[in-house]
Amino acid sequence: MRGGVIENIFVRDIEIGEVAQAAIDITMLYEEGESGPFVPEIRNLRVERMSVEKSGYAILVEALERSPLRGLLVRDSSFRGFRRAPGSMACAISIS
Repeated sequence: MRGGVIENIFVRDIEIGEVAQAAIDITMLYEEGESGPFVPEIRNLRVERMSVEKSGYAILVEALERSPLRGLLVRDSSFRGFRRAPGSMACAISIS
């Protein structure tokens, strides 16, 4: 069973040496995926002063068309050493 709301998440002053997938990894594609009866909602996320030395992506967002990510703010952060394109987003709005 899945669903529910994740909101008002605030992260700051994070230093990461190396991460395999993405420094910021947000996905709704788990368990039943798009066909599940309970739709997850993710909104109002803020990341400040994050430093990453090496990662697959800086940001990876996999949301649902019927429930896009709403309100992701990344500020005063640095992402280096990408092994793939800098970021990937599907079904995300209000990104800054």
